[in-house]
Amino acid sequence: MSASTPLRILLVNDDGPPSYPSSPHVLPFYRALVARGHKVSVVLPSSQKSWGSMAFSVAGQVGVWWYYPPREEEDEGVWERERRAEGQRGEEEWVLLDGSPTTCTNVGLFNQSLLFPSTVTSSSSSSSSSSSASTSQPPPFDLVLSGPNYGRNSGLAFCLSSGTLGAALAGALTGIKSISVSYAHFQKVPEGIQRGKKRKAKDVAPSAPRELAQVANELTVQIVERLYSQWEDGVGVYGINVPLAWTLKEPKVYWTRMWASTYPRLFSLVQPSSTSSSTGSTSNHLPSSAPKPSTILSFKPEMTGMLSPIGGLESEEGRGTDVWALMNGFVSVTRVQARYAECELQAEGEGMEGRRWRL
Repeated sequence: MSASTPLRILLVNDDGPPSYPSSPHVLPFYRALVARGHKVSVVLPSSQKSWGSMAFSVAGQVGVWWYYPPREEEDEGVWERERRAEGQRGEEEWVLLDGSPTTCTNVGLFNQSLLFPSTVTSSSSSSSSSSSASTSQPPPFDLVLSGPNYGRNSGLAFCLSSGTLGAALAGALTGIKSISVSYAHFQKVPEGIQRGKKRKAKDVAPSAPRELAQVANELTVQIVERLYSQWEDGVGVYGINVPLAWTLKEPKVYWTRMWASTYPRLFSLVQPSSTSSSTGSTSNHLPSSAPKPSTILSFKPEMTGMLSPIGGLESEEGRGTDVWALMNGFVSVTRVQARYAECELQAEGEGMEGRRWRL
């Protein structure tokens, strides 16, 4: 079945090209979009880039590869340093960048004459050179779609760190409607889902059954289409979180707010036995005189405090939030603005903007 109005979509993510288990969702999701009649261009990081937030790749150059996805999801795709000749490309041709998710969004939007020549109208291309068209032409897309992320992006701490949400925000900041999608995997069945119905643990296992993932893809495409057609003024990004659980077979979708989670400790000391073969920091910007460090830290977040409110899901803190929805097996949709919000506080009366401090 095709969508009533096919969309021109730029699909990005932060998990990189299809791989198992780190990036299992992007290829079947792409094919679900195409099956609905949407015109989808894909620009992905060449490797895993989670937790990248809004970072752009500004140090050094950004390599570009053309990527041809495998027929079967478990197989490997083919990387090419140059675009294949016409007639040899097949129907699926993607682009990989040695850059961050936000870089993928911006490059995909503003370098379409290089990456996707077929999306540039003949009148535009005939009046501009390839290099000038890449900077002067408006993005030929209706929507930036980021994801589906391998794992949830619920709660403030996860969302502010998310490369998936960051890539969508990068689209919103260009004036393009943008949506982020994240699929929540569960190590164990949440109590809220258990209360709803007794099912086998495999229905929410980290490697969710393909049937369940396909249900998630089809449902998410429908939600994306509805959000786009009924877009609300003032919304920069819609953040969708989908639980990979049996509840998707009888789905419930809720508007939610973002749970105000906080960061726990994210970095831990690496034990000396683990550093014997380490070369220390991988930074390319250290002076040659910098010695090899004797103390090494590694990214190893204590996730427990970032997954659920301390007061419980039904507390005032938890109920109605994105994490509340996920832990009950519901799909969460959160409205996000593409800005750092100022605190809505008043000090010493109204109209403080522009007033000089007393030192």
